[in-house]
Order: sequence, then structure tokens, then C-alpha cells
Amino acid sequence: MHLIIVVVKVLLDKLVSNEFVNNFRSTKLDLSLLTKMTETLLCVSIVLDDASVADDVKDVLGCAVFEVHSLFDEIKIKALRCRVDAMFRRVINSKLQKLIEKLEGLSSGEQVGELGVFHLLSTSVKVLLDKIVSSDFIDKFQATKLDISLLEKLKTILVRLLANDRVKVTPLDFHDD
Repeated sequence: MHLIIVVVKVLLDKLVSNEFVNNFRSTKLDLSLLTKMTETLLCVSIVLDDASVADDVKDVLGCAVFEVHSLFDEIKIKALRCRVDAMFRRVINSKLQKLIEKLEGLSSGEQVGELGVFHLLSTSVKVLLDKIVSSDFIDKFQATKLDISLLEKLKTILVRLLANDRVKVTPLDFHDD
């Protein structure tokens, strides 16, 4: 029983820690439940310290305490995933926006990037266009909760690139002269 009392104390410490409260908030769970859990664990601690309480009751309480511990770990993992998902969406949306800007510059005849004018193979543009209009790709894109308007903008730019006679289509040269 001593181990269970220690686990209860660890859980109570965790409940008041800034890290856990922030994790709980980031998962958008009901904050009032944290207060209720704190009160409940304090009561459990008193029951576990009471010598008159039967061992089988303490065993059942011990199992429930370990379930709480497991749930707290699950909340921490979910909070980390939420942060990673948000960061992933920001990074991908930023990259898409930069690519769109490069392609817009190219399709308007401007030089883009440090390397100068991009040379695109019309078949590559067509393959990319076919890929981004496929329902499978769109479904996967939407599942990541990325901004679908960026995908539509990219599609528009690729169509303009194919129609624009200013785009130079040249084979890539990998040979040193």
C-alpha cells in the first residue's frame, strides 16, 4: 500500500504543476475536472492511510490510482502530438506559400530565388498537376488539416505555367563541360 500512497502524492504534485496544467489546457479538456481529481485523490490518500479500511478496498483503489496515472501519461502524449501537429501545419503551410510565390514569379516572367530562372519540364508540371488534383491526394491533404486554399492556388499556378509560353522547357544537364 505504501507504493500506492507514493503514486497518489506524485499524481497530486503533477496536478498542480504548470507543465501538466498547460498540457491539459492544450488538449482543450475540462479544467474543472482537474480540481475535482485533486479533491478525489486527497480523499483516496486519506482512505489509503486509514488502517481500518479493508485491504481489498485499498487494492481496488490502488488499481484506480494506476489508471489515473496512465491517463495522465496519455494526456501528456496527446498534448505533445497537438503541439507537433500545429507546428507541422505551420511549417507545411509556410513551405506551400513560398512555393506558390516562386511559381507565381516564374509564371509572370520574373526571376525567382537565388539561382535565377527555374527551368521546368512540361511533363513534370503535368505530373505534378495530375497528382494534386487526384482525389486520393486531396483527401490526404485535407486529413492533415492543411489550408486547402493553398492547394487550389498551387493548381491555378501550375495551369498558368503550362499555358505560359514564357516558361522555358529545357532538358536538365547533369554533365560537366
